Amino acid sequence: MMTPLRMLLLDRRTNADIIIDTLRQAGFVPAWQCVQTESDYLAHLRDSIEMIVAAYALPQLPALRALELLRERGLDIPLIIIADRLREDQVVAGLKQGAADYVVKQRLERLGPAVSQALRDKMQSHGEPERPDKAEALRASEGRLQLLIAKNVDGVVVINRHGVIRFANPAAEKLFARPAMELVGEPFGFPMVVGETTELDIVRRGSNLVVAEMRVVETEWEGEAAYLASLRDISERKRAEEMLRQQGEQLRQARNMETVGQLAGGMAHEFNNLLTAILGYSDLLQKYLANMAHLHGYAKQISDVAHQAASLVQQLLAFARQQVLKPQILNCNNIVHETQDMLRSSLGDQIELINHLEPHLGLIEADPIQLQQVLLNLLVNARDAMPEGGKLRVSTANVDLNERHQERYLNAPPGTYMRLTVSDTGEGMEPDVMSRLFEPFFTTKEVGKGMGLGLAVVYGIVQQNRGDIEIRSAPAAGTTVHIYLPHVARASEPVALPKPAAEAPSGSETVLLVEDDHIVRLLIRSTLELKGYDVLDAADAEEAIRLCEQRDASIDLLVTDVVMPGMNGPALAAHLTSFYPEMRALLISGYSLDNLRTNAAADAAIAFLSKPFTMDELADRVRVVLDNSPADV
Repeated sequence: MMTPLRMLLLDRRTNADIIIDTLRQAGFVPAWQCVQTESDYLAHLRDSIEMIVAAYALPQLPALRALELLRERGLDIPLIIIADRLREDQVVAGLKQGAADYVVKQRLERLGPAVSQALRDKMQSHGEPERPDKAEALRASEGRLQLLIAKNVDGVVVINRHGVIRFANPAAEKLFARPAMELVGEPFGFPMVVGETTELDIVRRGSNLVVAEMRVVETEWEGEAAYLASLRDISERKRAEEMLRQQGEQLRQARNMETVGQLAGGMAHEFNNLLTAILGYSDLLQKYLANMAHLHGYAKQISDVAHQAASLVQQLLAFARQQVLKPQILNCNNIVHETQDMLRSSLGDQIELINHLEPHLGLIEADPIQLQQVLLNLLVNARDAMPEGGKLRVSTANVDLNERHQERYLNAPPGTYMRLTVSDTGEGMEPDVMSRLFEPFFTTKEVGKGMGLGLAVVYGIVQQNRGDIEIRSAPAAGTTVHIYLPHVARASEPVALPKPAAEAPSGSETVLLVEDDHIVRLLIRSTLELKGYDVLDAADAEEAIRLCEQRDASIDLLVTDVVMPGMNGPALAAHLTSFYPEMRALLISGYSLDNLRTNAAADAAIAFLSKPFTMDELADRVRVVLDNSPADV
């Protein structure tokens, strides 16, 4: 049986058809008018209207305003609120102002039953001689409120003015991990601010922490003023926000490190030019002053200090990921044993060294000297963090970094890795120190006990070897450092490097020297000429090409700097092979060849010598390049 229904619909036209169709499916035959403004609403408002269905947030005519106008007119017409979502503050506000019911759009099938119940309630009230008293109306309102909040997915608790819980819905039971019968009668225990959204930490049994978002509104409960608190579990959201924050911080730090690394690399290159000249000329002085012990000692001290400076520059290049790599297929366990043997005596009796090394550790490809430097720096840092002694643990393991780990380790794509771990039971670090760990020259050690390059060097070496690093620490909780380096499929045969001649090598070949630094160029020319070579020199590639075009005789070896104005060294080497197909090439630079090699140089017969170098190292390398085939250099 279909029931006629005279009604007003306070909503947008686009929603009207869905609401009316829902009522028809529920057995009603609506005679309806859709209005959106207060003036239209008042124009159509009369006693003959049996039902009003109002959108809670209609811009020009909100449902609460429609209820207020009903009261002002003294009309007894049921009004049902429709809203996008169930919010307790809206429910309470609507029911307190006289709304018959509250329906969520996602459950619009409740509208028909709600209309039927509202019509029955109106008929019963009209059939009695007097209107229901306030207590009965309040109980009915509370009953509807309990029904609504019991079905809410958010936790809802009602708290009296004394801060005691009077009601908890099923979602609140799940949130607190306690049944409602335990919650009711207990103090709520959290500060409440009406009308504001706050966050609170709920500690469940077993110390399980849940982060909840709470919104509080005033209400009435069992005839007394009370508070209604809506609690939403936002633990997953907070974890996601924290992960995003950490990733943003990692990205910011990586970009800062990249910038500082570029600056350090550029400075190191310039220093290498200076150190090449200092080392070279001090070597020459020592040769010429061999019979003058006093002056020879001065020259030797210059050379020693220059070597110390060169070591510092190499650390800067390691941080900048521009060191010259000599990678090998190796087992990290061997590096651990060798490095610990070097350091064991300096650890002292108060530090207990504990190893947990994976016997079937996967192989990696890395520069063994660099990897030893990484482990040495980590072991020294761990030792210094335990002045009163403690436990220093070193472990290796095979790990599989999947997609989940990839979100955490920004530079480590999914795959299998060797993990090297160094942990101590020392002082640990504060968060502000952790945020600056990889900055070059940042140190917490006393003056003279460290330059602050140790972890910066570790960071650079690990990144240059396609790995990643993770550090965990807290005050008084020690520090753990994880190094991840990718596995390689199989070991390769060791390559036998050509050995330089035992005696100081010399020669009579023709060498073309191209170097834009005048001091370095003059030094290298003097050294090679003293060894018997015929040397042509040029300040840049353009001058070198012009010399070759004007020369009929062959050139045996090109010695060229890599970074020069105009055409660079590798491009020049590739270009000159058109003039001298048999010419060999030796690149010299303060940068790593990996950072400088170009496609044009890929097929050229190129060897490499990194600055700074001594003059004997230069003579040895020149002889090796001239005496061996390009594949053996």
